[in-house]
Amino acid sequence: MAKKRCLFCRGWFLPYAPQAERALICGKIKCKQKLKRMLDRAWRRRNPQWCREWQAWKRAWAARRRYYPWYRQTHPAYVARDNKRRARALRRQRWGCSARQER
Repeated sequence: MAKKRCLFCRGWFLPYAPQAERALICGKIKCKQKLKRMLDRAWRRRNPQWCREWQAWKRAWAARRRYYPWYRQTHPAYVARDNKRRARALRRQRWGCSARQER
């Protein structure tokens, strides 16, 4: 059986024999996570209606139970972190930096 090149880390690996034709990645955790993210993104792209319905349901559920005000009241550390994050994003937006720049 021939070795294959991993789709993400580009390293060589020996695939499991019964599934060798379908093997795309090596067994590293990072590569598995990237594949899962890629497959999830593709699924959401193929099923946009499900995602919209789920988000609407979640928003309605939270509104009925007043979940977010309760959560913010009972988790002050989260509120402080979130306020810092929002202030930083607002500063970036004012200065015209839409995303974090790579160094």
